[in-house]
Amino acid sequence: MSTLLGIGVLVILGLLAALGIYVMKTSDDFMVLGAITCLLFLFALIMALIALGLGQAVGRGNVAQYYATKATIEDARKNNPSEIERAALTKTIIEINQKLANDKYWNSNPWFDIYIYDGWAELPPLK
Repeated sequence: MSTLLGIGVLVILGLLAALGIYVMKTSDDFMVLGAITCLLFLFALIMALIALGLGQAVGRGNVAQYYATKATIEDARKNNPSEIERAALTKTIIEINQKLANDKYWNSNPWFDIYIYDGWAELPPLK
């Protein structure tokens, strides 16, 4: 349901840009207003689409980082790491879990969930 809200926002921006084009083409009195409306909503639509693509790309990168870190942690635990190595791993685990918790929060928000890659937001915290 909430993904539909995000997609709905993109559709509304597109429709408002089309309305600006319509006003610009059909009315001599409001041509400037139509052009401004069209440009404003086209700019907002383009920014929303760029953010959508970047959010998905960053999320996929976070998934790759998550699994690489998870494999490193499992390998390090087999080899009895020193205290310094254990502290560094703990710091990395905390950083990834904080990033994951932040993105899970934003993914639960119906206005922003479309921008968070679901594969990333559904991963369990590292331990």
